[in-house]
Amino acid sequence: NPSAVISTFYGAAEILTRLRGQGEFKDIPVGWLHTDYMEGYFPRISKGLDTSFLPHEELEKIWSHAGVDPGKFMTTGMPLNPKILDPIDRNAFLKAQGLDPKVKTITLASGAEGVGDFPDIVKQLATHITLPFQLVAVCAKNKAHFDKLTKLQKQLPAHVKLIVKGFT
Repeated sequence: NPSAVISTFYGAAEILTRLRGQGEFKDIPVGWLHTDYMEGYFPRISKGLDTSFLPHEELEKIWSHAGVDPGKFMTTGMPLNPKILDPIDRNAFLKAQGLDPKVKTITLASGAEGVGDFPDIVKQLATHITLPFQLVAVCAKNKAHFDKLTKLQKQLPAHVKLIVKGFT
């Protein structure tokens, strides 16, 4: 038996809450490392767990307002790989990604599930920004968004370079 269970994925945390409601994990601390800066329905998940670790203190207000016992959550920050702090050669990195270091770059990520009308957001940016720019659109696991954005690449104005990425 584990001495504790901690989830980093909201879906698994939600299942742990349901299992808890069915009498499982009664004597084992169950926690969740929340890795989003958004609220959504996430406070509801925290109610069924022992501890939720939040990435930002602003979420504490939201969790409290949603009725989560303040003893069941704490702000610990967003977990990051320490390598993100290592210095890099910016120009070499951008060139390796197929990007021009002299052109402004916008990176958009739609979340793991690809929430919202992501292709339309990209289209609106391409329509309203008149200066040359390159846009990296990270669609995560949403294949429909990936396919629409790949098709959209050919239809964008010449001053826009779109690079479409899946979940990386």
